[in-house]
Formats: sequence, structure tokens, C-alpha cells
Amino acid sequence: MSPKIVSKLLAGCALFIAADAAMAVPGWNVTNIDNTATNPTNANFITLARNPDGAFILRTEVSQTINYADSAAADSGAYHDANGFPEKVFLNEIAAGGGDLNTFLQQHLGFITIPTAGVYSFHNNTDDPFYFEITTPGGPVTWTDISCCNNEQVSRQLPAGTFPIEVIMAEFGGGDHIEFAAAFGGTLATPLAFSTTAYTLVGGPGGLQVNTAAAPEPATLGMLALGGLAFLRRRNRVA
Repeated sequence: MSPKIVSKLLAGCALFIAADAAMAVPGWNVTNIDNTATNPTNANFITLARNPDGAFILRTEVSQTINYADSAAADSGAYHDANGFPEKVFLNEIAAGGGDLNTFLQQHLGFITIPTAGVYSFHNNTDDPFYFEITTPGGPVTWTDISCCNNEQVSRQLPAGTFPIEVIMAEFGGGDHIEFAAAFGGTLATPLAFSTTAYTLVGGPGGLQVNTAAAPEPATLGMLALGGLAFLRRRNRVA
């Protein structure tokens, strides 16, 4: 095989890596969902966020963290502006010019990197219900919390790696907010005691990192390169 062909192959692999890295933006894919025909409830909010009905309206953005509140009642939860954690306003409430809207959902999708296998403690403070799911090779790791407006924590065992993650919240009426943070440690029976120093917002500085897309593993890229070389060898033999 000529050096020129090898050079072209390596250049193609480099372009592939660069293009894939460009797709993997740090942060969450956020979809705000309102105007569904069915009002969200504790029983249906997960299904409704995944499959909205009626003349629903979708608004999307990429957000580094999950830390939202309505503009009419800022500084909800623990991670708020006054504590140095700028909150975002829900997209439908921005579109409405501010205020406090009712009966909507918000879905967050991404790929979370777990650097070390072990027990992780998670925190949410959500008005109203909250759900997360991390899809691992051993099956989904989930947490459903239908309490409202409390600092709730749970602990889960996780393997190391990068996995799809989904977070869903729903707003029924009144104020609305959501925050999602994590910490390494605790036991399966008892999560770590919550504080904004022990826990960090998922996707934020010093926290578990989340990307909008999954970059291929180095081994996958190596296999692609080897496959390309094998293809060129077979092509040269035929020629």
C-alpha cells in the first residue's frame, strides 16, 4: 500500500474524530413541553413527556446543568442565584414574557460519564414530580420521586463508563423549579447528607459530566481505522 493512500486514510479518520467530537457538546438536550391534551399527573408524567399528545408545543435548548425556576419565584431550592448558582427560567415562561405557568413538562437527555464505579448519591428538589433513568449494561438505574418541593436524596450503585441519561419533571400548578446534583459516596442504604458543598450540579464545574452526544470509545475508532486498512488491502489485491 502506498504511503499516499495510508496518509489519506489517516486524514479521513482524523476528520471523523473531529466531526464526532464537535457533536458531543457539554450539557443537556432540554425539551420543554406544554399544551398537551392530557394534563400531567404523578401517574402519567414519564409517559407523557416521552409521547406528548394533542397540539403540544416543544421548545428546546442545550443547558449545562439542570437548575430551573420560574421568573415569578426565583431562588427556589438550594442551587439558586443568591448562593452563586444562576438559575435558568423555563422556556415556556420566557416565551410568555415571564410569570408562573402550569401543566407542563421538561425532559433532559444526555450521556453521563461515571468516572469510578461505586455508590453515588443523587439530589433533586423539584416542583412537582421528578424521574431519572441511567441506562447501564446491567439494566436501567432509576429514581422516581413524586414528592414536591423537598430536598430529596437517593443512592445508587453505578459502573464506570458513559451511559445515556434521562431526567423528567412535571409542573401541575403553582410554583415550579428543578435542580439535580450528585456526589460520589454514601451507602446503598443511606445517601450522603445533602449540602451544596458535598453535592455538585450534574454537568456543572467539578460535577459528573454530561454531553449531548456520545463520542466513540478509542477502541471503536481503532477498529474503524483497521477496517479501512483491510478494505484498502483487499482493493489493492483485486486491482
